[in-house]
Amino acid sequence: MTLSNRRRAAATAATLGFVSATAPAFVEASFGQFAPQTAFAFSHKRHPSQPNFRSAGWRAPRSRSAPVISVLDGQVGVWPRSSSLQAQKSADGAVNTEISLGGRVLQRLQRIAGVVFFITLDFRLKAAGISTPIAGMLGVFSLLVVLEASLGASVAGKVFSALEPGYRFLVKWASLFFVPALVKLPLALVKGDIPFSAVPSLVVLLVLGYLGSFFSCVGIANVFPPAVAVAAPTPSVLVPAAEKPAVVPLLKSPYPRPGAPFKKRWLPAYLAGMAIAVVLAKLGLASQTTAQAAFMLCASLFSFGGGQGAPAQFKALCHPLFTCIFGSWIAAWLWAVQAGPSVSFLDVLSTYGAWPGAGALLSCMLGPAVGALSLLLYERRKLIRQEMVPIMATSVASAAVSLFGTAALARALGLPQALGLASLPRCVTSAIASDMATSLGANQTLTVAMVVVTGFLGVALAPTLFGKLNLKSARTRGLAMAASAHGLGTVSLAESDKEAFPYSAVGFVLVAAASALLVQVPPVRSALVWILST
Repeated sequence: MTLSNRRRAAATAATLGFVSATAPAFVEASFGQFAPQTAFAFSHKRHPSQPNFRSAGWRAPRSRSAPVISVLDGQVGVWPRSSSLQAQKSADGAVNTEISLGGRVLQRLQRIAGVVFFITLDFRLKAAGISTPIAGMLGVFSLLVVLEASLGASVAGKVFSALEPGYRFLVKWASLFFVPALVKLPLALVKGDIPFSAVPSLVVLLVLGYLGSFFSCVGIANVFPPAVAVAAPTPSVLVPAAEKPAVVPLLKSPYPRPGAPFKKRWLPAYLAGMAIAVVLAKLGLASQTTAQAAFMLCASLFSFGGGQGAPAQFKALCHPLFTCIFGSWIAAWLWAVQAGPSVSFLDVLSTYGAWPGAGALLSCMLGPAVGALSLLLYERRKLIRQEMVPIMATSVASAAVSLFGTAALARALGLPQALGLASLPRCVTSAIASDMATSLGANQTLTVAMVVVTGFLGVALAPTLFGKLNLKSARTRGLAMAASAHGLGTVSLAESDKEAFPYSAVGFVLVAAASALLVQVPPVRSALVWILST
């Protein structure tokens, strides 16, 4: 086995260890856990809420009341479990439900299998010389579409259901996977990658660049006629009007738990892991590198999970992403203190970002997370089909305007070429932006930092801009958010603007894909470099 193969095997083993360790802590974090019921729905063409569902042969296991993820005749949907499938009620009207040990094991294995699939896909593509994870994303999406067209929606739906738990897991944790690039930012400042004299110009670039991307996308989207409502599936295909899901009774443990997707009871376990790593290092039972990797990984999980579970008032002041960054810096300082005077804070950060450090382990999950976005595209395929022309045209045009506009603005502000190159993917979701930075020869740490700042500008400014411009079109709002603030802005729309969210969910993936493909074209890449160097 060659050295590169051994490293890939080690990466896979380490990643599987991470997934196996964290999946039990977040077993309720994603949908798509009820594989037996979903498979029955596929094979019998029955919706779980229909009266004849049980008579057709289904026997619901005693499990937590949860939404049922089904794909019937090509339509992906989320429905609350019908009351006919609920376990017995208690005296206070709440539903007491349990899930068997076998069911929990099956759920976890299905999730791990989905994650392993996307990890393997990413490693195989890289081994074949295909560095961009966009190829995996588009490949899986195309495969599902071809399966649906050739073998039927039920076959594609079964593949989707098999991969969905892993997809939900990876997308849910995607923000954690690019934290290492921000944690290593002090190294860039110390090394002089960001001259202090260029900081004001960089701030101007990010603010004006965000506004330029937003307004240009609004203008492009408004060229097309107003969007028409997506036709609802016919009753014979999905849910008959007279047989809509019954209202779910009051639940003692609603699923998913609103506002608390990360279990707080695991926070002490992460602290214990940090303490154990220190003890093992002190006793010489583990190498300093291994112990530090475990310490920093547990610190990242603790600070990120703690930030996610913090009160809303705290999260309004400090996003969980920054809670994780600050927590990682504190952990790096604590490790340097206990390691002695020979190890500095910057030394810890350097080890953190190099394999097998915790940062390298988390970063290697970025590619699989991008591949998992293929299922997001497949979920929204009907929206893409119905409004393919305006969505695709707006996404591609916005990507091109953002790339060349950013290059021109960076040149006008007199930024060094290195900073200009790093700023080009600022409107692209972080995992793909990192890959674009590699193609452009830019600093990944700087690129991801600009991506995050751009995303938060969108979260803060977009709602006000929507109101000031009186944007009534959900398509325009969603695509404008996607093109200017990528995934971070899209997540904010999930609660604040549910009509615009589907367009943004599709748009930010398409903008990222278009941007990544554009910089792979040699003439385009050469033109961008020429603008920054003239």
